[in-house]
Amino acid sequence: MKCMAARISDAIGGQNDVPDIVFLIQRLQLKSAEAVLDVVAQYYPAARIPVRTQYLV
Repeated sequence: MKCMAARISDAIGGQNDVPDIVFLIQRLQLKSAEAVLDVVAQYYPAARIPVRTQYLV
């Protein structure tokens, strides 16, 4: 869900998912963006994964 939201903090200090995403990638020992997106695609249709998520990972 963190990858699907892929919120990046703005100047006002809004929500930021990046630290959580980095933690999960390290915890799952994923070594590539493709591996991360494969995990996300196990839970969400690949066509629905936002472009911002693909760029973020």
